[in-house]
Formats: sequence, C-alpha cells, structure tokens
Amino acid sequence: MLLKVGRVGLVGVMLALASCSAAPSPQTQECRDYIACYRKVGGTGDLTATYEASGSCWTTNAPMAQSCTAACVSSLGNLRVMFPSSGC
Repeated sequence: MLLKVGRVGLVGVMLALASCSAAPSPQTQECRDYIACYRKVGGTGDLTATYEASGSCWTTNAPMAQSCTAACVSSLGNLRVMFPSSGC
C-alpha cells in the first residue's frame, strides 16, 4: 500500500530518516576536552565505550552525538567547578 505524501511531507520524512541514520559522527572537541579533564582530575571510570572516538556516541546516529556533546559540555563544566585549580 502506498501513501500519498505531498512535497512538504516527503521532505519531512526524508529529514527524519536522515537524522536517525546510523552514519558515524566524528568525536567532538568538547568530549575530547572532557575526557582529558576527567583523567587529569583522577577520574577512574572507563569512558572508552561511550565518549572515546570509537564509542557509542559517535557510532550510533547524529541525535546521539549531539546528546553526548551536550553531556560532555555539562560534565566538563561540573569538573571545572569541582576542581578549579585543575587547569581544565
């Protein structure tokens, strides 16, 4: 069964599909900075599976990459407040 979709509707569907594609995204500078600071202040948890260059943040889809970048920005800000003399 085919649905009739107008141009605007088709464009919306195409954009929605594109934003959910599994195309990898490059690791962001924000997350590289967060990882460096985390290690500098003595963080011991493993961030590799999530935030490192081959982590799930960058291999899932664009919305996930954006969400991870926002998390890195927030987490880096928190580390800077908690460890003001760290130089992060």
